[in-house]
Amino acid sequence: MELSFQDRDIRAICEDEHKAKQVYGDDVTKYLQTRLADFRAYKSLKDVIVGRLTELTPVPNLSYKIDLCGEHCMVICPNHVKLDYLEDGIVNLSKVSRIQILKIDRLK
Repeated sequence: MELSFQDRDIRAICEDEHKAKQVYGDDVTKYLQTRLADFRAYKSLKDVIVGRLTELTPVPNLSYKIDLCGEHCMVICPNHVKLDYLEDGIVNLSKVSRIQILKIDRLK
């Protein structure tokens, strides 16, 4: 999948392991780096098998969370101009091949 980032801060954390460790510590950084590598290897969101992909908000501001470790998660959203939907109105995750990483947060 293609990855993009909501802003420079989240990009820096995701691309600079040292910065991520300063902000989140070793454990969260290890899981963050693993999830990012997984995303790059996946063809679509349907391929996500680790981290419990969970829908947070419905369309039009669709977002998902992926568990990292402890209370931390990564919040993402599809990054397509137009989404493909299944007959029941649910986003076709097999067609989501671009995501934007919005933030690293504590689970709520």
